[in-house]
Amino acid sequence: MWIGFSMGLKAVNLDTMQVTMDTEGWKQAYEQAQAALSTNAIHKGGFNADEDFDGQQLFAKGRQAMLIDDEPSWAYSVLDYIKSGKSGVKPFRVGMVVGPVDPSNREITRDLNLGNDYVYAIRADSSNVDAAWELLKFMQGDKVASNLARRPDNGIPSRMGQTSDYYGINLDGFYHLTSLPLSNYYDDPDSSIITDEFKEKYEEITYRELTQVEESRKSLDDALQTIQRDAQVALDEAFLARKVNGENGEGESDNGMRTDMTINWDDFKTVPFR
Repeated sequence: MWIGFSMGLKAVNLDTMQVTMDTEGWKQAYEQAQAALSTNAIHKGGFNADEDFDGQQLFAKGRQAMLIDDEPSWAYSVLDYIKSGKSGVKPFRVGMVVGPVDPSNREITRDLNLGNDYVYAIRADSSNVDAAWELLKFMQGDKVASNLARRPDNGIPSRMGQTSDYYGINLDGFYHLTSLPLSNYYDDPDSSIITDEFKEKYEEITYRELTQVEESRKSLDDALQTIQRDAQVALDEAFLARKVNGENGEGESDNGMRTDMTINWDDFKTVPFR
């Protein structure tokens, strides 16, 4: 899937509400993945919570040429492990490259995104507006940003001018590409149209079909056709259920609770930015 994402492919056209998996673009993406897997150059095993951490460090032990990860905390824990010498292998130099780029335009990437989901505000009727402003300035100031940049477990800082290396690994490359939104398999970042039920069914369908391809029980062409057909049925059902149950896509039993929890933003008058 990630190869397709990097190329800007989507599985659902929200303008037409049609699943678009049976296309030449997706076929090429999966063929590329198949070719890579067939060489046994890629270790397909994921993290296993029941297995010893030590035994899963193929990269740290020098048995794997590259580690691909989208969780900074995990990547940094591996770097810590290498530096500690616990791997039994002499510590070695590690470099870092950015995630996938669009083959048609290597100046852009869809693999970077802003991860801060918080908006800080001060109530207009606060009795400690000045103190609150001082706290906000401190939280958003250079000192805190510099400290966070030293151990960017939750990602690299968006603010330029802060430390952009970790363990001597230069992270400047992450700032050189133009970032476009990662669409996942549908262009609906707020999940306002695509429901959770459809996402779950879509994942089940693609896993089922692509597993058969991997095990040589079905051709890729047949699998993509089945994915498109079955996912379209799931999308139609989800869209119909949404229309029946209302715009929230929820049953009547939950609507009352949702209404009670609705935030009236007019009640949250905030101090103008200064």
